[in-house]
Amino acid sequence: MYRTDDDLVNKQDHVAAFLDAKRRNEEGRNLYSDEEVQAGEELKAQVEDVYFRRRVFLNYRDNSIAIKVTAPKVLDTYAPEYAELTKYVESHNISVKKLAKSIIFHIAKQ
Repeated sequence: MYRTDDDLVNKQDHVAAFLDAKRRNEEGRNLYSDEEVQAGEELKAQVEDVYFRRRVFLNYRDNSIAIKVTAPKVLDTYAPEYAELTKYVESHNISVKKLAKSIIFHIAKQ
């Protein structure tokens, strides 16, 4: 089937998508206590220490706080902080989802 270039263009408005994500994140923030938010920010800081070459995002979802690392590489696992992050994640029962182009750390809502 033949497709024109117009079929390949993303039709979603970038500004509207950004504002919607920001709004949803602010609404999700209200679902968590200050201690849970602090735990999410601490984990994000640890993840940024390991994956300092990558973009890291903190998102408040309905059931978990998610820290997303975009485009992680094997090179990042050679950092000395990687072992500390792994121990922290295992000791605090934080789930890690490894996808093709990202890693997502989930802190379950209590």
